[in-house]
This record gives sequence, structure tokens and C-alpha cells, in this order.
Amino acid sequence: MSPSSGNNGYNWYVKFNYVDFNVIKNEKFHRSTYHGCYIKMFSDTWHILPSKDILEYILLCDDLKEVLWDSIFPCYGCNYGCFKKTHSTEYKVTIFGREFIGKGICLRQPICLSNPDDKTLDVLKEILLARKTSGDLEIKTGMNIYNYGMI
Repeated sequence: MSPSSGNNGYNWYVKFNYVDFNVIKNEKFHRSTYHGCYIKMFSDTWHILPSKDILEYILLCDDLKEVLWDSIFPCYGCNYGCFKKTHSTEYKVTIFGREFIGKGICLRQPICLSNPDDKTLDVLKEILLARKTSGDLEIKTGMNIYNYGMI
């Protein structure tokens, strides 16, 4: 499981395969890869931003739910336009069954593990390895691969 280099030399990502049952190319279902986990460094701080697919695996570990809820990521101006909305309007958002009220939560990628401790890294590594050896992510009716993407 070697991360691939991203842009600017301080972003890395781990790629996983998916098959999209909504798109047919050359009489076969579309297959490609998506970024299952971004690893970023900015302001001398490490940040791990797991995709929705990986977060669903993490949530199976009850002891990490509190870690995730304590890791709500403020939007710093992602490409999805939530920066203006999140910083100027107070709103409610439900993240993994818990309601949060406030400003600044990124609507696209709300969870970011900043400077994770050894326990969190061990669990994340185990989950990433399990995800890598599992089958392809299956995109079915009503699903969209971009729901599993990253900022």
C-alpha cells in the first residue's frame, strides 16, 4: 500500500478500484480508481482525510466514533463552493448520527484526522489494508462515485 504523490509535493493519496454499474463502456461496466484516502501536510500539521467508503469501515470500530466526531474539518475553500456558505451562515448538519450546529464545517469532506495518534493510525492502517484486499467498490443505482471522493 504505497501512497501516490499528489500535487505540490505535500499531498498523497491511496487509490482503490471501483466498478460503476450505472455506466457502460464498450459493452462492459465502467471500472476505474478513486482516492480512498488523502494525506496532506499544511501548516506543519499532518492531516488524513478518509473517503466516505473508508469512513464507513472506520465507523465499525465504536472506539473511533468519538475520535471522528472530534475531527470535524473546517472548510478552507474547497472546490465545491461550501466555503462562503459555511463561514457566513450557521446551520445544522448530521455527521454519522450526531447533529452539529455551527459555521465552518466542510459539507463535502467533514472529517479530517489531524496529527493522529498511534492508535488511530494503527486502526486506519488496518482498515486501509482490509479495504485494499476486499473487492471493488460497487456503485449501484442512486450512487455516485463522487460521493466517495475527496476535496
